[in-house]
Amino acid sequence: MEDYLLIRRIKNGDTDAFEQLTRKYYGQLFAYCYRRLGNRQDAEDAQNL
Repeated sequence: MEDYLLIRRIKNGDTDAFEQLTRKYYGQLFAYCYRRLGNRQDAEDAQNL
């Protein structure tokens, strides 16, 4: 599904759409958190907030 459609659903309170978007970009999100925090465990924790 296109990101803009998922975002529209998220704005309407659809938690499943949020999970889909998060799964789609999990690797990129983790890499960003790891670069910013410099620690694997902290990056994993940050993603689970």
